[in-house]
Amino acid sequence: MKILVLFLLISSAASAQVDLSTRVLVSPGKAAVTSGLESGRYQKQEAEIEINREPEAEAPAPKKIEIKAEAKSDPVDAASTISIQPRPLETPAPTLPSPTPTPVVLQPTPALTEPSVVQQVESLVKGEEIPQVELYRERVHPDDTRLNRVEIEIASGMGYLEAVSNSAYRSFASTSSLMSVGGSFWMTPFIGVSGRFQTALTADIPSAIDRSSRVVAHQDWSELELNFRKFFGLSRKANSIEYGLSYSSFDFKVPSDETSRVSLKSNGLGLKAMMSLPTAPSYTWRFGGSFYPRIQHSESATGLDLKSGSSPESSRVDLLLGGDFKLSRENALFWDLSFRFEKNQFSGSSNVDEPGTTAPAKNVSVQNSSLFLLLGYRWGQ
Repeated sequence: MKILVLFLLISSAASAQVDLSTRVLVSPGKAAVTSGLESGRYQKQEAEIEINREPEAEAPAPKKIEIKAEAKSDPVDAASTISIQPRPLETPAPTLPSPTPTPVVLQPTPALTEPSVVQQVESLVKGEEIPQVELYRERVHPDDTRLNRVEIEIASGMGYLEAVSNSAYRSFASTSSLMSVGGSFWMTPFIGVSGRFQTALTADIPSAIDRSSRVVAHQDWSELELNFRKFFGLSRKANSIEYGLSYSSFDFKVPSDETSRVSLKSNGLGLKAMMSLPTAPSYTWRFGGSFYPRIQHSESATGLDLKSGSSPESSRVDLLLGGDFKLSRENALFWDLSFRFEKNQFSGSSNVDEPGTTAPAKNVSVQNSSLFLLLGYRWGQ
């Protein structure tokens, strides 16, 4: 009997424990009812169950819990002190000084000096190249005419020739059309040779005896020159001067059976100078002249054997004004207006009586004037 009573008590206690656990599991959201049987062991189990349980429904958002730490004046235990080492300051990388730029000093281009005439002549005779000349050609403009080695020109125009004398046989006037051809060869930009031939196409003069009749007269002028040039700069607008020696010849021919006129010839060696003044790369003014201090003058017999005197003394002066219209280095148009004056002075008396008289002319003096206007084309290479 005692055993039965003890068994019932144990069963009752176990049942109460099971009911409590079941209630905790079934109603976890409610506050636990405090009872004498619900000790700390059961509360711990309930907490563990709360942590491990997967919520069946969406739980309300947890409230934010603020934890305020109160400063305590109690000394901190040295054993639990955490020493925080200050972060070392970063040492900035050393800044290298910027290199100071070295100014580049441009050396001025040395002035290019033209070789002397003697040096050029010696080099031409020896067949040697002159370094200064080659450098000069490299530094001038490619369209500069001084780079031309060969130049050929052709021109036409009008001419007027007048001879005034105290002898009727030497006085006349003539107007005619002209044709001129010429050329130049430049061995260097500073030394060259040139030549020109000019002729009157349709020229005649009045007869010395019968002024109403006309006599055909062929008039030819020829020149051969040795030229030297000097330029005052490398620009195409640089001024230049051309000078040198000139040999000039003039032939005046009438028919061999003409009885009132004789053929004439004048030739001599002189000095020439020409100044070129470009106003633009495409246009250049030219002016200059030549002087022949002594001209060899002679008279040739035709049907009339005339000797105006003896020991003739002659000289000549030429003046020229012109311009060049440069189309390119190879092509140019030009115009020339030139004037020539030649004086022939004879001594003694003429060997032929003057027309209409019975006396010859004495100390015959002849003043020959020529005026030419030419328009032409020049080709260079």
